[in-house]
Amino acid sequence: MRESTKYEHVVAFAIALPSIREKLREHMALRGLPRQKVLATVVHLLESTLIRVGNDDYAKHNNSYGLTTLKNRHVAVDGKRGSLPLHRQKRQAMVVTRATGASQRSSRRARSFRARNSSNMSTKKGNCRDVTSTDVNDYLREITGKDITANDFRTWAGTVLAAMALNELESFDSAAQVKRNLRAAIEEVSAQLGNTPTICRKCYVHPEVLNSYMDGNLVLELKSKAESELRSAMESLKPEEAAVLALLRSRLAKEAEDVRKEATRCLIIQRRC
Repeated sequence: MRESTKYEHVVAFAIALPSIREKLREHMALRGLPRQKVLATVVHLLESTLIRVGNDDYAKHNNSYGLTTLKNRHVAVDGKRGSLPLHRQKRQAMVVTRATGASQRSSRRARSFRARNSSNMSTKKGNCRDVTSTDVNDYLREITGKDITANDFRTWAGTVLAAMALNELESFDSAAQVKRNLRAAIEEVSAQLGNTPTICRKCYVHPEVLNSYMDGNLVLELKSKAESELRSAMESLKPEEAAVLALLRSRLAKEAEDVRKEATRCLIIQRRC
């Protein structure tokens, strides 16, 4: 996917996010361990922990695990807290998350079915099989009717985290300070996502957030967009998410209008020649 197309896709994902969350709550409340409940639980953990979805091939060759490839030995649930191991920038770290009661119960029951993988679901015949990244992506497309994948959660989270980090930094008065602030914000996001700053900036932060900050408009735009967006139908998004979505919509619309005007100008020149 081209970078421009990928980041246009971020807006579509953000618009679909409220309905995704509603469907997750509905499916996580189902009885037993049907496909929809287990996959909803995986997606819920995907969003709340920002862990990669994972796949068997990557786990085999890199000894690095994602949500669908974790083993029972990787997961510990104690009361309202669950711990999962993460590799972050080549160092072993632990992330501790506060899971919902529904996700804890699903995780415990899935683990009791089979000792090898911590993510399992029951088939129509009552058997148990592993959950794969393909299952997760198929489920997301099924509940949204759009080409949404597990990786979209990390891209959206990285974009929102970057906007919030930049919004909290002091204003700048030199090009050198802009670079320092951008670097500090990206490093903060990369620590959350478990990627290097270079990969984080290239793959997980919408460039228009950075452009807005460099233009000196990010703080103003986040405030005004949050106020207007929270009065709209997107109230089911978190306030910071609504603000970032409105910011991206506005800037992408302006970019499209600038392209249209330039195309019109070129057409006029061609007709005069």
